[in-house]
Amino acid sequence: MDETDFDWIVVGGGIAGISIAEILSRNGNSVLVLEKNPKLASETTKEFHEWWHTGVLFSLVPDNFSTSRYLLGALDDLFEYYSGFEGMNIKKLENGISIKNNEWFNNDAIIYKFRNLPMNPLWMYSVAKSILLSKAISNHDWLRRHAGGDEIIGRLTKGDFIKKMLSTLAQSRKFLTVKSPDFTINSRKLLSDLISAAVRNGSKITCENGFEKIEEFNSYVRVYTKNQNYRAKNIVFCSPDLIARLFGAKIKYGYAPMGVYEGVSENQSSFVQLDFNTRNCINLLKKKDGLALAGGITMDKIEDVKDYFNYVHNQHVKQNPNMRLLETYIGVKKELIDTKNARNYQYHIKQNSERQWSVVLGKFSLFTSLSAEFYRRAYKKNSVIAPTFEKSVSNCNLIAPTYWAEISHKKDL
Repeated sequence: MDETDFDWIVVGGGIAGISIAEILSRNGNSVLVLEKNPKLASETTKEFHEWWHTGVLFSLVPDNFSTSRYLLGALDDLFEYYSGFEGMNIKKLENGISIKNNEWFNNDAIIYKFRNLPMNPLWMYSVAKSILLSKAISNHDWLRRHAGGDEIIGRLTKGDFIKKMLSTLAQSRKFLTVKSPDFTINSRKLLSDLISAAVRNGSKITCENGFEKIEEFNSYVRVYTKNQNYRAKNIVFCSPDLIARLFGAKIKYGYAPMGVYEGVSENQSSFVQLDFNTRNCINLLKKKDGLALAGGITMDKIEDVKDYFNYVHNQHVKQNPNMRLLETYIGVKKELIDTKNARNYQYHIKQNSERQWSVVLGKFSLFTSLSAEFYRRAYKKNSVIAPTFEKSVSNCNLIAPTYWAEISHKKDL
């Protein structure tokens, strides 16, 4: 079969593969994206909440703010490398950020509700950390400072947390509520813009063309697929399943029960309700036309999903009696695990041989840092800044619709 030469082959057309293809082509490389499904972004990235994390939620994780630092750094990289896109509609302010129009992001702050458990000091200390981090991010001077590293977190101390914890212990409310700096995403607009930019810069896309095997030589790799063979100077695998198969990486699978609801009030805010017992956690993200996605935590075992979703559903209907369930589905999350078999929400980049790389993305919100850091490691220099790029058609025909959008469309029919 004919072989076509590329600088890079990107295997996997989710957010990781799309963002890496865009940044490689932005810097003058010829790129081929291989996707086994009929459409791009048709697995994990289509199934979940469109929620941009700033790190507040993960300050509850006992990792010394490690994941929160990653997520704050991703905001720095969003401003640094993606501000040229017209759809990137966040503006930096002296006191927080502003979001205008509904382009990549929505002006829809996610409300955090922490269950007040004064008899559990460990939980209350964690809540104090999250509340203080939320306020620090919301009031950050983005015009003069970055957010990652110690720019925000380094200014918070254990003394601050203890003082905040003691003040919350005196409150009698059932939940401690804070308007977080997290917000919702229009992922399909964002993905469409990235893939349109990549194609405009010369990237080639091939769908329904699954990877089969690879041979590595001194100056190139030969890639065998379902439809054709290709040659490239380098290859990067963005599929967790393939990375596990080819390189022995340990991938953890999680199962997230989700419900698509209608009849949600326009006055309802997107929120996450948090508890020391994680199985008591629920969340709701608003969509347009009275629709919303309701979920909670990710389960380790698929057999636990049904009972947990029943709890989630009952809690939401109790709070919002007018909500009506349209359909449920289970999203499957694939994350790299460490030696303790714990979930890892960060991004991981590994060079497996002279010409083979692999990446695993723990959170959609980290794609900006994943792409920038991947380019930095591959070429030992920073990427160019994205030039001004007008937004593409929002319903790019290469991008699979979100699962909740498919369900709401069926309802309309």
